[in-house]
Amino acid sequence: MKKYFALLIVLLLFFTLTTQKVYAQEYTLTVKTENGEYVFTYPDIDCKNGEYKLKDEQNKIERIVANSYVAPKDAKLKVDKTCGKISVIVEKNGKRVNGVELKKSIDYALKNKKEKIIAIYEDVYADISKSYLDRCLNLRGKFSTDYSCSLDERKHNIELAVSKINGIILKSGEVFSFNKTVGQRTEENGFKNAKIIENGVFAKGLGGGVCQVSSTVYNALL
Repeated sequence: MKKYFALLIVLLLFFTLTTQKVYAQEYTLTVKTENGEYVFTYPDIDCKNGEYKLKDEQNKIERIVANSYVAPKDAKLKVDKTCGKISVIVEKNGKRVNGVELKKSIDYALKNKKEKIIAIYEDVYADISKSYLDRCLNLRGKFSTDYSCSLDERKHNIELAVSKINGIILKSGEVFSFNKTVGQRTEENGFKNAKIIENGVFAKGLGGGVCQVSSTVYNALL
């Protein structure tokens, strides 16, 4: 009798586990985002005691949020080369799936056997806005040097270095690094051989003329 009773318990347990497994296999949850759909079913979704659970839920949510991220673009300064007029290019906010709201939606869907979720997005604001630049857009200092008599290679290097600096915005307390901004003076970075002063004599060197840019920027920032 005891053997039959034990066998009955085992059969009932097996039947229960099998039934829960079948339930889990039948249920599919789809999370819809702007850049694609995420479909979860067994074994990602399991059923225990009649309740559906999404395995490793938090990591899955973080992956969806990360994949949905669209980076914001800061407002920028634009200088008209012909007249020197400065204008502001408006910022563009980014976005991403709201992870907190997504967890609530997933938990609700699992509890109520809802099969589709449309993810809610939240804005990711740009660090620098047009309104901020408009408030700060006052001439604080200026300095200029002439390079009109330079050879073409030297002019090219000067204009290339200036293009890398143009539009940079320094907030209070930030440090500007000329070398980090302009980068190494190499052919790969677009620089040409031009006249430089080396050990007190004129010579040819990659990036010739860039020193004029650095000294001009330095004096403008003083």
